[in-house]
Amino acid sequence: MQKLILACVAGALVVTVGGYFTFQAYRHNLSVTMSCLQDEDIIKKIDGCTQIIDTAESSKRSFVTIQSLNLPNAYLNRGYAYIKISKHDEARKDLNKAIELQPKLAMAYNNLGWLDLAAGDLESAGKNLDQAISIDPELAFAWNNLCSLQVANGSSTKAIRTCSHAVRLSPKHTENFINRGDAYLALAGSTQTGQNDDAQRQNYKSALSDIDFAISLSPQGALGHNERCRVLIAQLDYVGAISSCETAMRLKPDFAAPYANRGLAHLRQGDTSLAVADFDKAIQLDPKLERVYGLRTEAFQMAGDLDKALKASQEAIAQFPSDAMAYTDRAILNFTMGNFHAAAEDFTASLSRDDFVYRKLWRYLSLSRAGEDGTSTLTQDADGTKDRGWPYPVLEFYLGRRDSNGMMAAAENDDQRCEAAFYQGEWLVLQHKVGDAVPLLKKTIDTCPKTFVEYRFAQAELKRLAP
Repeated sequence: MQKLILACVAGALVVTVGGYFTFQAYRHNLSVTMSCLQDEDIIKKIDGCTQIIDTAESSKRSFVTIQSLNLPNAYLNRGYAYIKISKHDEARKDLNKAIELQPKLAMAYNNLGWLDLAAGDLESAGKNLDQAISIDPELAFAWNNLCSLQVANGSSTKAIRTCSHAVRLSPKHTENFINRGDAYLALAGSTQTGQNDDAQRQNYKSALSDIDFAISLSPQGALGHNERCRVLIAQLDYVGAISSCETAMRLKPDFAAPYANRGLAHLRQGDTSLAVADFDKAIQLDPKLERVYGLRTEAFQMAGDLDKALKASQEAIAQFPSDAMAYTDRAILNFTMGNFHAAAEDFTASLSRDDFVYRKLWRYLSLSRAGEDGTSTLTQDADGTKDRGWPYPVLEFYLGRRDSNGMMAAAENDDQRCEAAFYQGEWLVLQHKVGDAVPLLKKTIDTCPKTFVEYRFAQAELKRLAP
């Protein structure tokens, strides 16, 4: 969970509305100015900035200028305040106005970048953050947000360098360490050389070190404890993760993420009832947490309540119709239930939203298990795949471009080898060689993490083949 950083100017605004003013008028104007600049009450901040803006727009006195009122900062701060209360359209309008008045206002570009990141518009976010940095290379906020953007783009190594630069610019800023920890966590999760390899362990260690330092800077900050929970889940320390999540809950009871993460820890421990309760609470607090819906679907499926699982997946699609994972979750569920036509349709819908190579394999298997010839579709999918790393060798195997030994040899680590066992076993199922398929499907269950789709598919196939 990246921490995105907003900028709010805390410099001086000069507000004059006449050739002279009384002490009472001065005190009133100073109060308005301070509300816009420094008030932690967001409504008072908005009111203060609005009074400054309205005064400038309504005044007819020739010496009352934009410069004397410093309108760009008033628009910047009101935009910041609107973001804090989730009025993003109003915020964007104010930030653009601030830039119109002062084109070199780096903090306004930073905050526009924040809005773009929150909306998932990574391209626009990159442009705005680059502009902020080009105007003010020392603006740590912008470097931090750029780090978040790079994590979201899958550029974890680059993100670590960017966050490290933010740390050098602002070594006591908690969020710099939280975001760098998140980048290390993402890098550990993307490591392809084995689940227990030294590089992965070092990345987890670096992530935890950064998060712990962030907590030392801000012990009462719920975000750091929630991030610690995420790292510990990745390290399979579910007891420690639950403890960290509960600390975050105590510090900020209305923070949805710790409930989602504690639910994930419970789910990985096999306690589906506690997991569902936490997922429900997270959704209640923040209905826009996309992945929680998928986890709730998974929890119902693990509990054997397939009707509730299907209902949960349909709710996710209704809530997030453009989310590829929502369709993938329902497709996986349909495959495990034996609804192969429906699974193929959902995988097609997910592929139209995100061209993820594993979904190409799963669509092919769904079509084949439904009795259709998916070869032409898989051929098109394979020819359109640029990355020829794993699992591309599986596509080649299914298309007859590589034999089973060649496919198995292409698997470079334990995770890939467990997947290869499933895909070879599933190929044998399609050839009606059930006796040969069963040992490979059992091997999948013995060697694959329970979180893998292949594990769930193998489990379902074994139930169908040997009820």
